[in-house]
Amino acid sequence: MPTIQERKASEGSHHLSPALERPGVTDLFRERLVAKFGTPLYLYDVDEIDRRVASLRDALPPSDLFFSFKSNPNPAVASVIREAGCRADLTSPGEIEAALAAGFDLSKALYGGPGK
Repeated sequence: MPTIQERKASEGSHHLSPALERPGVTDLFRERLVAKFGTPLYLYDVDEIDRRVASLRDALPPSDLFFSFKSNPNPAVASVIREAGCRADLTSPGEIEAALAAGFDLSKALYGGPGK
């Protein structure tokens, strides 16, 4: 398997998420992640998610924030957003399943879809 540097040289770094390109993420750490999970590989920064939710809250008047599962139905990511105080915006049975897996209270969710 080619190293990260070899892959970057031959293909560019488009196979790695921006979080893997951050300062402090060592080549050895990247190599271990790629060896374990393969590419493409998405690595989410929980602290960055929290900062962005807080920034959005600061920019808006007091209101409920809803996370659209269309943007990323990954329950692990969604649970971080739920813990930051957001509610779920759902439009399909798959999104409802992902919201349940992420621990969202479906009685407080926003439901939409093309059949309005």
